[in-house]
Amino acid sequence: MKRKLDSKILNWFLAFGIIHFGCHFFHQYYLMKDTQQNQKETLFRNLHSEKRIWFMGDSHPMLAINPGFIPDSYNWATRSENFLLTYFKIKFLLNQGFKPKHIYLGAELHSFSAQGKALILNHELDDGWWASKISPFEFKGNESQIPFLRWWLTANFASHAGQFYHLKFLFPKPEMGFSDKGFFSDSTVWNPEKDSFGLLTKKFKSHFGKYDLVDPVQLEFLNKIVDLTQKEGIKLSLIKYPVSKPYLHLAYTKTKSNQIDSIYQGFSGKIEVLDYRTYFLNSPEFFSDPDHLNNAGAKIFSLMLKKQGN
Repeated sequence: MKRKLDSKILNWFLAFGIIHFGCHFFHQYYLMKDTQQNQKETLFRNLHSEKRIWFMGDSHPMLAINPGFIPDSYNWATRSENFLLTYFKIKFLLNQGFKPKHIYLGAELHSFSAQGKALILNHELDDGWWASKISPFEFKGNESQIPFLRWWLTANFASHAGQFYHLKFLFPKPEMGFSDKGFFSDSTVWNPEKDSFGLLTKKFKSHFGKYDLVDPVQLEFLNKIVDLTQKEGIKLSLIKYPVSKPYLHLAYTKTKSNQIDSIYQGFSGKIEVLDYRTYFLNSPEFFSDPDHLNNAGAKIFSLMLKKQGN
């Protein structure tokens, strides 16, 4: 009787393990095979020559930098990428034998926000790609060590848990629009006077609504990026990308954005800090939404960077 019971328990565990890891691998290697991170890495590896200028950060550089106008460059930026994630991406690429001469890193008003950590820990980003690059031991002594260890274990061994909405990827979807050098193309023209969808309010709330403006974890990892690039002899520039006039007005009247600018300015003794936030202040036609450039804006902005030799 006991042997039969032990056999049933063993069979149950085997069945559970097969189903669990079957779902994990299906989610990881089929549903999520065309994520932004996977696409960017594949495009980079397919290039005929190693690019010496890297643009990194979140959706702001992703939409603002067209490497087609800046020779020897690649756009590594992806949506919702923060300093913590970029640090591990740089480490991964260096370990793979890729090394740029110059990295331009996005420096936005919300870049230090605690939203960045929340997006990771809530499994809202590309868990599979990031979990294979992030080491939980980097958080030793940090109050985030246990939450990140828990996230890392789930992302590596149960990536499908709670991710049922990813089943939508079973159905055909439009291409992301990345060029062979990582640029995301968006021809939308945002009209602030006809903002019928309330994009300005939605953007502002998503960036500043319910999260602390400065998360010590993001500040720590920006410092780690500075230290890593200096150690490797890589030039690092922080770049504040253009945003629209209505967005900038909200940011400075409703939040302590001057505090963020002070933090960035504190790095100016170590690295270059480029401020182009007001570059298109009176030109809403160059934005696809309140804080992202469209194709026309990206072309002008990229050509300007090339001309200035930055």
